[in-house]
Amino acid sequence: MVKVLKVLIVTGTAASRLVKEAVSRTGIKVDIEVLPRHIAALMSLSYIAKKLKEKRNKDYDCVLLPGMIPGDATLIEKELGIPVFKGPKHAIDLPIVLEALERGEVLSKRVPACVLLEEKVRKAVKEELLKLESNIDHSKAVKVGRRRKIWIGGGAPLRIAAEILDAPLLSLEELVFKARKIVEEGADVVDLGMLSEDPRPYEVKRLIKTIRKTVDLPVSIDTLDEEEIREGLKAKIDMVLSLTPYTIKNVKKLLDIKGARNVAYVVVPFEPKEAKVRSAEERVEILTGMVKELRDAGARKIIVDPLIDPPISPGCFEAFATCRLFALKMPHIPLMLGAGNVTELIDADSQGLNALLAVLAMETGVGLLLTTEGSAKTVNCVKELVTAAKMASLARKRQAPPKDLGVDLLILKEKRRREEDYVKPEGVKVVEAKGEGEPRRDPAGSFKVMVDRRRNLITLLHFKRGEIRPDVIIEGQRAFDLRDTIIRVGLVTDLKHAFYLGYELAKAELALKIGRSYVQDENLL
Repeated sequence: MVKVLKVLIVTGTAASRLVKEAVSRTGIKVDIEVLPRHIAALMSLSYIAKKLKEKRNKDYDCVLLPGMIPGDATLIEKELGIPVFKGPKHAIDLPIVLEALERGEVLSKRVPACVLLEEKVRKAVKEELLKLESNIDHSKAVKVGRRRKIWIGGGAPLRIAAEILDAPLLSLEELVFKARKIVEEGADVVDLGMLSEDPRPYEVKRLIKTIRKTVDLPVSIDTLDEEEIREGLKAKIDMVLSLTPYTIKNVKKLLDIKGARNVAYVVVPFEPKEAKVRSAEERVEILTGMVKELRDAGARKIIVDPLIDPPISPGCFEAFATCRLFALKMPHIPLMLGAGNVTELIDADSQGLNALLAVLAMETGVGLLLTTEGSAKTVNCVKELVTAAKMASLARKRQAPPKDLGVDLLILKEKRRREEDYVKPEGVKVVEAKGEGEPRRDPAGSFKVMVDRRRNLITLLHFKRGEIRPDVIIEGQRAFDLRDTIIRVGLVTDLKHAFYLGYELAKAELALKIGRSYVQDENLL
């Protein structure tokens, strides 16, 4: 396709300055038609067609309309006789759209360009990650799994194991729910976390059987107890986390269990509860000896975990240093780290921590990261670390920093401001907003607004005046859907109450998205 050489961009007066600033950063020949309407999105297609037909005296390769305008741009295209497409929703995205046009990308007459390009980028990222699966050095990797098999190490994409904490204490329903959630969030391995101070080998078979029936991901057992490991091997576990310098002494007996030689074993250089802090050099020496001992005993699949210590005291750097040193000494053995030891022990938003952990893991040769969601602040850590792993894997493949990849962890912040600058229209009266105290009770009753985390729903309990038991419960994921239902069934009659409900419903919807607590009548942030 011939590259677009000249583009006409249509906008309104409110966004004109932003549009001019945005296109000035490109080298593409662009003209801007500012039509005499304040808000571009409120212009009709017929109005735009009429105005452009009146003014058009130049030839353009195409016309870009504001992305928020509803309808099909074909109407304008028929009038002008040149291609007309939907541009982006926000002026700040114009450079990206113009660059796409220059590359020969075909835009849509119905879908905003930013939405269309996002879908194309997501598809391209998915295909790029799939291609990484075909470039794995199997001599430096370990294959794990029975139904769905994955390779760990050897240049494979960074894998994520998600731990189900305190698995023996969970009911069948809870175990199934957590396992399915792990799959939905994109993890590669389901890790069954046992009770460190209360070994329950008799529970192992039940847990593994339940997970196997629920998901097809590889399953690991997270325990240092020899009897639980033994039961896991009998139940055909895929991976054991972990063998210590103490439990490895009896590894020959474990490997005599049928199928045990094909299980992946993670080795750690010391018991996590040991007080002594070991240097990277000490860890490498211990781990090297453990790998040799395990191999001599007949194990075929070995993964090394240097054990990451809590940040600052004693510090997590030694684990990364160990990974670097060990990868140089034994490059054919995959490495693993526990991200949860960092995210659970820093009072900071987890998405940034997970992004940095994945990048450092990639730089130091780690092939598998284990994460947990053991507290309110680490909710969504599995999903975040899966995204971070994709970013790190793509960055390594492209040999570039982990930015502008088509996938990101920008949740509460953004790369570009999309809001329009406020410019006060001339001749319009300004009224200062003043509150008028507490609103009166709505004769139709009141609402208790809550969130159902398990089902990811906003829940509204309606109470008639003077009643302590709700007469109806309304559930939904979108505030707008709940609003429409409330109005349709006549549960709100007072305007102030309606505004209040809209505010609270928006808070509840946002709380579900970002993982923060929702409490009615309290600030979300």
